[in-house]
Amino acid sequence: MDSNKNGKPDDITWYENEQPMEQKQDTNFDGRFDIITRFAKGMVKFQEKDLNFDGSSDFFADFDDAGNVLETREDTNGNGQIDRIRHYRSGTLYKVAHDHDGDEFFETVSLMENNRIVKNLTDKNRDGIPDVEVVSMKTSTGNC
Repeated sequence: MDSNKNGKPDDITWYENEQPMEQKQDTNFDGRFDIITRFAKGMVKFQEKDLNFDGSSDFFADFDDAGNVLETREDTNGNGQIDRIRHYRSGTLYKVAHDHDGDEFFETVSLMENNRIVKNLTDKNRDGIPDVEVVSMKTSTGNC
């Protein structure tokens, strides 16, 4: 499909047995595909995106058989390394891991409930055991 009528396809989908297998999209119309989606049995299984349009994918997502997101991996600062991983159960976010200093060690883990952080765990000395644990508590007037 050429939605902006520039003569270059900006949305291509491949099918097998009438089921989508792969889709590529150029969302900013620069001639490069920014989103690649792979399917299995008609359901999304994997997706990668170039969110900052620099030509390199910086967002990756895996999906379960029902099409719910299982995990996303992101390069949020543009250095080419994954620095945030989000984990989901039945499509609901329950854990976020961060590598704040770019050393490929995810020193901070946030546990989530109802899209709110309920606990932050930080492993400053990289021994696999949290050194700091911060629990969010809800008060009668809101969050503290």
